[in-house]
Amino acid sequence: MEKLARTIYVLIACLLGINSYGQHFSEEVMKTISVNNESNINTAERDFSPAYWDEQLIFVHSGSSTAQLDNKLNEPYFDLKFAVQGLEGNYIKSAYLPKTINSPYHEGQVSIDGSGTMYFTSDNSVENKLIEDEDGTTHLQIYTSQRVGNQWQTKELWSQCNRQYSYTHPSITANGDSLLFAANLPDGQGKMDLYLSVREQGSWSNPIPLTNLNSEANDWFGFLKNGKVYFASDRDSIGGLDIYVASLNEQALSSPVKLPAPFNSPKDDFGFIIDDAGASGYFSSDRQGGKGKDDIYRWQADTSIYYVAPPEIYSLSFKNSSSITGQIPIRLRWTSLDNVPLSDYNSWEIFANKIQYDLDKLSFSGALDTFLLNNELNIYLEENQLVHYEVSDPAFNPLEGVSLVTKDEDVALNLSKKVEKIKPVPTKKVTILNVPVEKGSVIVFNNIYYEFNSAELKSSAFRELDLLANAMLENPKIKVQLSAHTDARGSDVANQKLSDKRAQSAKEYLVKKGILPTRIYTVGFGESRLRNHCEDGVNCTEDEHQYNRRTEVKILENK
Repeated sequence: MEKLARTIYVLIACLLGINSYGQHFSEEVMKTISVNNESNINTAERDFSPAYWDEQLIFVHSGSSTAQLDNKLNEPYFDLKFAVQGLEGNYIKSAYLPKTINSPYHEGQVSIDGSGTMYFTSDNSVENKLIEDEDGTTHLQIYTSQRVGNQWQTKELWSQCNRQYSYTHPSITANGDSLLFAANLPDGQGKMDLYLSVREQGSWSNPIPLTNLNSEANDWFGFLKNGKVYFASDRDSIGGLDIYVASLNEQALSSPVKLPAPFNSPKDDFGFIIDDAGASGYFSSDRQGGKGKDDIYRWQADTSIYYVAPPEIYSLSFKNSSSITGQIPIRLRWTSLDNVPLSDYNSWEIFANKIQYDLDKLSFSGALDTFLLNNELNIYLEENQLVHYEVSDPAFNPLEGVSLVTKDEDVALNLSKKVEKIKPVPTKKVTILNVPVEKGSVIVFNNIYYEFNSAELKSSAFRELDLLANAMLENPKIKVQLSAHTDARGSDVANQKLSDKRAQSAKEYLVKKGILPTRIYTVGFGESRLRNHCEDGVNCTEDEHQYNRRTEVKILENK
């Protein structure tokens, strides 16, 4: 078991991109943290366990959409809701997830990987009928659901679940290869314990208990992010549930550390999540001053809450091993090995200086155009930087390669001249409506309108959609997100459904033009992002209402 656990930890270290630098809380940054109640989505009931879902937030709510009561707990069944952002980035409205996810019974903590697969907690049931053991206990289980288009598919029981025990609070990594969860399995240390499972070649490993983290109390509400495990425990009975963090490295887990205030309070604090930059996130708490029994809070810091020790710097030397002399132009690009897709490792011969992969898969963090001066060039980089180099002068035969910076080392370049020069072809800059088609760009199509309360495209929409279709046909690497927006008339729920249909209508038009459906993602924002003052109850002209009925295009990829 110990050997297997170590193997799991090593694999996780690779999957999560864990470095070897020690991390500690930065006291100065902790002083800048602000905590605010998400009052627009919190209620007098329980609202807790937030989870990221693109620009939306999924959380657990105890006011069941079915209004059924759990007689054992004497409160409504828990359901899952999602919240949408306003123009300022705060969450302003919420709605229930569909019945393919929300059963008539309990649903709990959610986590969604980069492919759109949801892992979530739900009561043990088959065809909406509860399954109880001999003691009359219904155990919680982990289920999965895949999002196809705008629909969540029928849930399926996760393969490692055993209906005799409870499995809850899943947290999946973005690449979908590692799952953290809590369970009351026989090999645990207490009530609920933390476990880890890794997927290799499509199969999940048996659950490995995280013994360094678990105690005789409840250890659960876990969140796995950037080589760290955040979780809640009631091992300290004075403060109820408190939030802890531990780091994963190549050996095992570090001992857990309790997060300082303002994350923890004298009341229950749990369900902690953090963004990629480590400077903001959410958690749930029943601390004083909330709206209900449990509320969701947003926290924000000026910068990352962790201090990262400076990495060691290494020298990488390029030397001309041929008889050619003079200034030799060379282009260098580098990125951290953490950014290299693990799935590509088997087909890459990176240690043999061979290029057997698509460079477009990499997002280089640095670049340098320089010369080999006196037939030698030195650069200084952090450890584990993957460096791609190429001679950029067309007078020479193509020469490129890759080196991994692990220590001070030399790279020999054997240059040869070319007889014929090749004239470089200028890169064509793609624009739509004078907006560059670059990752992150947002293009507002002001003429993609719909009739009131209709998802049918007006004929005036075709010209602008044709511009997008032509750009995507000429540039097959472009991927986009289509977002549709309604005006404020009608109910929130109806407008949400209507915007989903409108975004889908625009997608269907592009697909008919020859664009692959996998290159188009759709989302409906309903009336949550109005562009003028025409809110509910405000008298506006038809033109003013129509100004809010629009479609926007966000460029997700273009390389």
